[in-house]
Amino acid sequence: MEAKIAKIKNYSGLCVAPFTPFDAKGNININLIDEYVSLLQRQSVTGAFVNGSTGEGLSLTMAERKKLAERWVEASRGKLDLVIVHVTAASIVDTQELATHAESLNVDAISVLPPFYFRSPSVDHLIRYVEEVAKAAPNTPIIYYHIPAFTFVNVKMTEFLPEAKRRVPALCGAKYSCSELSDLAGFLREDKADIKIFFGYEEMLLAALALGVTAAIGGTFTYQGHLAKKIMDLYEEGDMTSARHLQDKLKHGIDTLCNYGFSVAALKAAANKVSGLNFGDTRMPVCPLPDDKAEKLAEEIRALDILM
Repeated sequence: MEAKIAKIKNYSGLCVAPFTPFDAKGNININLIDEYVSLLQRQSVTGAFVNGSTGEGLSLTMAERKKLAERWVEASRGKLDLVIVHVTAASIVDTQELATHAESLNVDAISVLPPFYFRSPSVDHLIRYVEEVAKAAPNTPIIYYHIPAFTFVNVKMTEFLPEAKRRVPALCGAKYSCSELSDLAGFLREDKADIKIFFGYEEMLLAALALGVTAAIGGTFTYQGHLAKKIMDLYEEGDMTSARHLQDKLKHGIDTLCNYGFSVAALKAAANKVSGLNFGDTRMPVCPLPDDKAEKLAEEIRALDILM
């Protein structure tokens, strides 16, 4: 466990939040994952956050999630540095089963959302929930998944993470998919050495780097990873003018998606048109973007000159 936690804490770079490929009949298409990993390598991506929001994890069956985790671990071996598997389900019993399965695959970490229907009434209750998940995978690091726009659980990381870390030693990271930078700044100032932050809000990547973040997870990295990596490199080199210029380009790419809803549907439709791979449609309740709109979206993205 100590070696795995050290690996998480020492990681720097980009993790993709990968799409789940579906075939024409709506079944998962695990045969595409090898090509997907090769694409990610070309995009300077070195990790994967499997079965998350972009991957429609909560719309998948337990069996599908397990198959995808297995295939990602196999396909990433020797090619990606980090594989994190998101395990949250509506039932904690299913969450624990997915956590145990992920541990059997020797993944680098599992990630868990807070309860989002029967929400935790207090920080203490939320920590107790994470403790129960941790029991199902006692030898695997845990990354808390903070995405309040989806869960409506907006606990402050400065209040939650230090105490959660004390009570759950496996907790070593957080996926921070939130635009509230003051909370992030306060936490990083106090506890940066103990908890690894994976920033999940690409349009504010450069600002997060300035706060001390060194790792990011993003859905757009399937085709914008090279751009995000260049921003990180320029920041490290101290070339803020060039970094700001590229951050502006990356944000324009996301703003273009927002014109089509910036849902998984728009993101997946764009990737289908500009990445060179076809990931299929989204699964209900996420309605696929109509093809005419997908074509228009792709044209607008190409016009931004942000692709490789």
